[in-house]
Amino acid sequence: GTYKGLTEKLDYLQDLGVNCVELMPVNEFNELEYYELSPPNGVYRYNVWGYSTVGFFAPMARYGSCLSEGGDLGKTGEVVKEFKEMVK
Repeated sequence: GTYKGLTEKLDYLQDLGVNCVELMPVNEFNELEYYELSPPNGVYRYNVWGYSTVGFFAPMARYGSCLSEGGDLGKTGEVVKEFKEMVK
């Protein structure tokens, strides 16, 4: 999902009675830190928990709608704007 996608669903979540959403992690982290082939099942492992923070004050760029589908990395400012729109 993306920050913009969550923003679009906030009214729906509120209608369901949801009053709190916890996002973990939303800061930029190294998701390839543990990238290796797992012998038991032959699937590559990724760090999806965000414990290896790269930038505490930078939102995870790949969750931005402008970058989620392989967009231009020069638009990281758009990711920050999208994140701010989500949390306001």
